[in-house]
Amino acid sequence: MLKTNKPILNLKLIPRLLLWLGITNGILMAVVIYNPHLLKPLIQAGIPLTNLCGIPVLGDAVRAANTPQITVQELRQLIDNKDPKLLLIDVRSLEEYEYTHIPGAIFVPLTEIEQGRGINKIQALITGNRLITYCAVGKRSNKALELLKKAGIEGTNVKGGIHEWREKIDPSMPEI
Repeated sequence: MLKTNKPILNLKLIPRLLLWLGITNGILMAVVIYNPHLLKPLIQAGIPLTNLCGIPVLGDAVRAANTPQITVQELRQLIDNKDPKLLLIDVRSLEEYEYTHIPGAIFVPLTEIEQGRGINKIQALITGNRLITYCAVGKRSNKALELLKKAGIEGTNVKGGIHEWREKIDPSMPEI
């Protein structure tokens, strides 16, 4: 065995290594947050990313990747065609809903879904209908759909929420 007095790891490099790892991790997080669909292949491969749902920022991206999404353009088409099977649920707060909402939306806040009352309301309305949920940008509605799925109710989330609706469909809607 060769003996040497030199350390195996140069201690001066540790801060640089940690900085590099932090920057790399930050870039990865930013990419995943804005493109949650990039997580789908990992989820489909059986990697248990749902365990990360408790982590605030990453959990939102995992939820979004696990939840069917509909664009605001597709939702508008359903509304314009007066789809009788459309059940559009707004999961925002009462104040947000009263201020503005997408036409035809029914108010069932996330807080009620978390308490179980909202799940009962949706179960009473869902029979034969297609559930679509939305909130401001998609985080709360993804969480609502995760809770509803545990109760046996499948649904779809409006990608980008009411912010996307206002930006791409109805610019006359009050700014949120």
